[in-house]
Amino acid sequence: MKKFRRAIRYYLLKFLRLQGTPAKVAFGFALGACVNFYPTFGVGVIVAGLLASAFRVSIAAGLLGDLTFKSLFPVFFYFNLVVGDSLLGQRHRHIIFSLEKLMSFKHPDFAVLRLFGKAFLVGALVNTLLFGLLAAGVVYLIFAKYRPYLVRYVFHLKKKG
Repeated sequence: MKKFRRAIRYYLLKFLRLQGTPAKVAFGFALGACVNFYPTFGVGVIVAGLLASAFRVSIAAGLLGDLTFKSLFPVFFYFNLVVGDSLLGQRHRHIIFSLEKLMSFKHPDFAVLRLFGKAFLVGALVNTLLFGLLAAGVVYLIFAKYRPYLVRYVFHLKKKG
């Protein structure tokens, strides 16, 4: 448990000490986090780094954003379907029916696949926009207002624990 706490403290300090303006760090982190709304088949970290580089924001924050939320991909996938189905006026029961039909592999129904894909894409775009703005706002606030206090607090945690 002590090693885990030490590792968390170490990476939190590294994150809080990232170079760059609060806006570049915040948008880099948000870009990296939003990569996880899409199936990247193992290259999400590379995609996050390339996106951060293309938008000229913090690459380190982009990589950290991707790695932080990578384990939540199944949750993001489900939210994409729920939001997409809701916006397209479909029932949520449609998601489970579509998944069962697609996973059976007996008789591929391309109409169901098209609806499933459309719901996923619409949901992913909306979720990316909303989550990206929220993540960027929170990280910007932390870096613009509270970074010095948090660095001191996290640095002095070892004396308490």
